[in-house]
Amino acid sequence: MSCLAMPVPSNRASLTRLDVRTMTTSPLLRALSFVLVAVGLTGAARAHEPKLMSMLSAIDLVPTADQLRRVVTSPDVALDAVARDASLSPYLRERAISLFSVSPTRDVAKRLEALASAPALPARLRAMAVYTRVRGFAAVDAQAALAYATTLSRASDLDAREAAIRGLRWIALPGADAVLAGAFVAETHPPLKATIQHVQRARAELKRAAEAR
Repeated sequence: MSCLAMPVPSNRASLTRLDVRTMTTSPLLRALSFVLVAVGLTGAARAHEPKLMSMLSAIDLVPTADQLRRVVTSPDVALDAVARDASLSPYLRERAISLFSVSPTRDVAKRLEALASAPALPARLRAMAVYTRVRGFAAVDAQAALAYATTLSRASDLDAREAAIRGLRWIALPGADAVLAGAFVAETHPPLKATIQHVQRARAELKRAAEAR
């Protein structure tokens, strides 16, 4: 949501890496991930806390908030610095953004919103920030997550819209259904319209499962 998800046959590969809790078991992709990490840990990466970088490079590890605090005094500041470091590999920067979700505080929300709107960041990283801001707060502050997702679902940037739509899947509020319905009507990009329908179906399945308990 490793933070890397299984790839999909699409040129919108940025959003395949949006789930910190999803891990691919493909040996080939694992090997490629290790290569990316090795590249990312060279040069300027040494300017960051080594133990934090080891956590970010661990393919199978999703550290807790307490584990992050044991290696850096201020995880929010440290993760933000990694996310903004253009000398690092995309893998490490995406990992840093996704790990904001382990500590969904008001400060983290502000940092994610700032990253999502940072012109210097590549679109895939901005999309990761949007998704993490929505999904990471869906359970702790659903109203704020819904308000943010509603705004971003209307953004001119396609990556941001898709990230917001995917994040809406996890908001257990009726208002999310209305946002998705409106987004489907307004959306002009066929692949994203299909994504909206997929999210709507997934929400319906979650609702049925909850009602069956």
